[in-house]
Amino acid sequence: VLDGSLPGFSLDYPCHAPQEQRWFTMNVTPLGDSVVIAHTNITAHKQAEDALREQKEFFHLIAESIDDFIVVLDLEGRRLYNSPSYKQFFGARRDLRGTDSFADIHPEDRERVKQVFRETVHSGMGRRIEYRLQLADGSIREMESSGSVIRDDEGRLARVVVVSRDATGRKQME
Repeated sequence: VLDGSLPGFSLDYPCHAPQEQRWFTMNVTPLGDSVVIAHTNITAHKQAEDALREQKEFFHLIAESIDDFIVVLDLEGRRLYNSPSYKQFFGARRDLRGTDSFADIHPEDRERVKQVFRETVHSGMGRRIEYRLQLADGSIREMESSGSVIRDDEGRLARVVVVSRDATGRKQME
């Protein structure tokens, strides 16, 4: 920074005490023939990042370990996340993110499922629903799904989470 080869410099670094883990960021900014060096305590930010990373790892561990299908949808019903079991069930070889979650629903059930989705988005209250899926190979599976919502920091509805299971075997037994 002093010789002008960098317009500025920033570095996050640990500065741990025996009883406390602390993190700082150092910013170096040119000021005429000298530099200004500012150190900012970012411990709370680092702790929040670590907690978020842990929650994300925990969610993925759960999602990857259960047989139920988990899908996170935007408010239009487009897929944002699908659990691995979901991809296996559908035999998806491609990333399903951004695709229409209603496309695989049996045509006779599609509008009813869309209506329940719209009601969930409008009311913020999910509910349980049964419907049929039509897979790419033409087979039909009976499904049970429960929806719930995720809200943003201001309490506005941001996402819809749907947990589904294949109920075909149970329905056949009934």
